[in-house]
Amino acid sequence: MKVRKTIKVETVKDEINRLLKSMIPQSEKRGLCTFIETILFSTGNYNGYSNNYWTETGCKYWEEDGKPDFPEKEMYITGPDKDEYGRRYF
Repeated sequence: MKVRKTIKVETVKDEINRLLKSMIPQSEKRGLCTFIETILFSTGNYNGYSNNYWTETGCKYWEEDGKPDFPEKEMYITGPDKDEYGRRYF
């Protein structure tokens, strides 16, 4: 007899967010982003994401520097190390 097991989307999203904030390689983060976006879109739970560096540091520096436009703004969003997959999903 098969027993159906389920897991909350929120639980998976929280774990993915934790991993995306860690120092794992960008290639692994890219795969995690694809994975969680597939789950969130297919369950109707996608509410966007923000970049961790932007949320924690970049916005403050961008404002202090007079809110420059792109391409300069890109550094403030992804950070000096270009952690483009360092995201937090909502």
